[in-house]
Amino acid sequence: MQGKRLLAVALAAALSAGLPACSWRSSPEELLADARQYVAQGDFPAALIQLKNAVQRSPDNVELRRELAQVHLRMGDGPSAEKEARRALALQENPALLPLLGKALILQGKYKEALALGAPTSRDAELLAVRGEALLAQNKLEEAHQALSAALQLQPDNNEALYGMARHALAQRDAPAASRFLDQAIGRNAGDVKALLLRGDVGRALAQPELALQDYNKVVALNPGSGAGQLQRAYLSISQRKFAEAKADLEAMHKAAPANLMYYHALGTLHFAQGQFAEARDAVLQLLKGVPDHPPSLLLAGTVQTILGDWPQAEQHLLKYREFAPQDATARKLLATVYVETGRPKEGLALLTPSWRQSQDMSEVRVACRALVDSADHAGAAGCYEQAIKLDPKGYPLYQALGIERMRLGDVPAALTALRKAAEIVPDAVEPGAVLAMTELRTGSPERARKVLDGLLKHHPERAELHNMSAYLYSAKEDWAAARQAYAKAWQLKPDFFAPVANLARLDLREGKAEAARARYQQFLAKNPENTAPLLALADLEQAAQQPAAALKWLTQASALAPRNLDIALRTATLQLELQPEAALLQARKLYTLHADDARVLKLLGDAQVKNKDAGAARESFAKLVALQPKAVEGWLGQAQAQYMLKQKGPAAESLNAALALDPANRQAVAGLVKLAQDENDMARAIKEARRLQAQKQKDAELDGYLMEGEILLAAQQPEQAAAVFEKALAKGGDSQVAVRTGLAYQRAGRLDEAVRRLQKWNAAHPDDAATATYLGELHIADKKYQLAIAEFEKILKKKAGNPIVLNNLAWAYYKAGDGRALTTAEQAHRASPKDPVVLDTFGWLLVEQGQIPRGLEILKQASIVQPDSTEVRYHLAAALARANQKSAARKELEQLLASKQAFPQAEDARNLLKQL
Repeated sequence: MQGKRLLAVALAAALSAGLPACSWRSSPEELLADARQYVAQGDFPAALIQLKNAVQRSPDNVELRRELAQVHLRMGDGPSAEKEARRALALQENPALLPLLGKALILQGKYKEALALGAPTSRDAELLAVRGEALLAQNKLEEAHQALSAALQLQPDNNEALYGMARHALAQRDAPAASRFLDQAIGRNAGDVKALLLRGDVGRALAQPELALQDYNKVVALNPGSGAGQLQRAYLSISQRKFAEAKADLEAMHKAAPANLMYYHALGTLHFAQGQFAEARDAVLQLLKGVPDHPPSLLLAGTVQTILGDWPQAEQHLLKYREFAPQDATARKLLATVYVETGRPKEGLALLTPSWRQSQDMSEVRVACRALVDSADHAGAAGCYEQAIKLDPKGYPLYQALGIERMRLGDVPAALTALRKAAEIVPDAVEPGAVLAMTELRTGSPERARKVLDGLLKHHPERAELHNMSAYLYSAKEDWAAARQAYAKAWQLKPDFFAPVANLARLDLREGKAEAARARYQQFLAKNPENTAPLLALADLEQAAQQPAAALKWLTQASALAPRNLDIALRTATLQLELQPEAALLQARKLYTLHADDARVLKLLGDAQVKNKDAGAARESFAKLVALQPKAVEGWLGQAQAQYMLKQKGPAAESLNAALALDPANRQAVAGLVKLAQDENDMARAIKEARRLQAQKQKDAELDGYLMEGEILLAAQQPEQAAAVFEKALAKGGDSQVAVRTGLAYQRAGRLDEAVRRLQKWNAAHPDDAATATYLGELHIADKKYQLAIAEFEKILKKKAGNPIVLNNLAWAYYKAGDGRALTTAEQAHRASPKDPVVLDTFGWLLVEQGQIPRGLEILKQASIVQPDSTEVRYHLAAALARANQKSAARKELEQLLASKQAFPQAEDARNLLKQL
């Protein structure tokens, strides 16, 4: 009973699969006969089952293998057809099997392998027909025609050659010739499926869909199991936008021939026609996995990837497609678009030139115009937009673009004419009117701008963008109250519109109300917590206030909101580099795994490795950056820094010289070479390197060269010579930094009077220069002319109230002059900058001097933690410890300080104090 039940199950399964119940008892010959009968009926799945059963019984039967390969071929299963054809050839080296193998290879896009099966001089008509088909697939039309003609000369009634000639005629857009070849094939066999399919294609080419449908319907009736008729009928339905019918045919085709990869091309085409671009991409990539060289699929993939912005993938597929069709205008235009979108406008333009100049294809002309704009060829871009306007005289965006290019060329009248035309075509449209209004304002016609904008506001009072622009016009007239009101209106209309908030904050900052700006950003953030713009603005605010830790907090929040935003991630990690070097390195490594080919990421990684003293890894990172961007100096400079850390001074010099070859005025590279020379105590070479910059024609480089030479001389204890070099820099237009260094050189040369004279002369010519005025006050302190110093610092504070550095210096001058305002002023400086070690030292010492020893001692301890190498801070701390009767701690501090053998003004006082302890 058990055996009978199993047999019944087996029979039921066989029947459900379409297998005759008695096939398990049939001979291979009977199964082959059954299979051929199924093929004649167009039932290829059933034929396939019978042939596979036959092969199981007789695996070395060449005829069975050949038949099986042919059925796989007719079902569109190229890999299986190839496998069976090769097995047949392995069993019998029969040249008659080569055309079958060739067709299987062509179905998979293996055109080179198919061509290798036979030479152009072959006398085998079947093989020549295969050769012609492979050449046609590669768009090599002339060679294909030669092969197919040769096949027909050998065998005039060779159907495969006739099909090939029909395809060739279609490729040449010669539908009548294609029809003649197909009529010849169909005349001998009215049921010739291939000929019917091709004749249907001719009907489509002749815009006769009814005739095409008749032929495709015949194919479906003759061969329902191949799926070929359903496939072509689906393509026809897609062209007629009968998407439901196309989908039904594709489902039937896929069910009948699941191994036929052309299903995926047709499915991709269906999705594309319906605007479902992501789905179209996914479908066509399925085909390209199996047939990577299928030209129509390569073009479809490149098209949808261009639309989706998948630029690298689009480029890859379009380049590959152009190997088959180098003259294809669509592929050329798409590839040019990819080049433009990826920052290579000149490459894009090269693809389109000269065709775009005579083109009637607006999309091609638009790409050319964009390429010219991105190449900064504004004259060419203007001419391009003028040509585009001839093709589309009502296209207002073209007039708008033309106006912008004319403005860039300085042709204001022509620019305004074009922009006014754009606004005239669509008088109520916001964008052209807004652009015109801004241009009128910038060209000195605020009243015209206001008129345009008021007209727009009349039609669009609800548009926040227009109120924001209106506020901008008020700002241009310095009507700040009206500007604030308009910005507020814009924000009210669109609570998630950040621009008016940012503009209001700018007005706050203009009035010195940083807290108001901060509150405004935070108010916007509270209502728009997913928006990164206020977070970035708050970070800017904190960085301007020199509060990097607070800025990092906001940037970290922005990164968490937009983890894929590389710009935010880079900015966050760059700030981390200053405050949290280890965290910055971790972030840089993470970014590198995601963006290994981004130069900014490589530089960040190298900088982080340098900061964390991992010189070996930094050298590797900068070497990759150099390989990625060999003409960018950043990589060479970073590599030099890492090599220097590794004591590879020769390679470091080579890297620095490579940077200078790219940028002869690069100060950092010259400074590196100067440092290498100074390490070897070769002052002459160091000066020679500095003079490289002096020889440059650029003013800034020349000044940098003098400043560098002066620093070299100062470091070599030659202040007199340094002062002379700094004087040259001043004569060449040096800034306040040069003036300060000149004074310092004279001071170190023992010529304090000359230092003061030089600074006084500078300040007389630059009365608003706080930096030199501050240093002049410090010189007066050094010269013990405390009243002059006090006068200088008080004068600065009238213009820069609350400046902690000036307050600190004034407090010290008061102290030295015995002025009772010293401690109060020092406390003001401390409130303004509570973590500055110099301010802490002054305030702490003055507290001690005023008898507030415990508090003063605590402040001085803070100063020593922040600046442990300052001899003055350490002396003041020791003296405060002594006054607090902490003699052991004071003695230890003084012994360490004097053991360092550093020269400092209070050295003698320190020795005397130590003796007393």
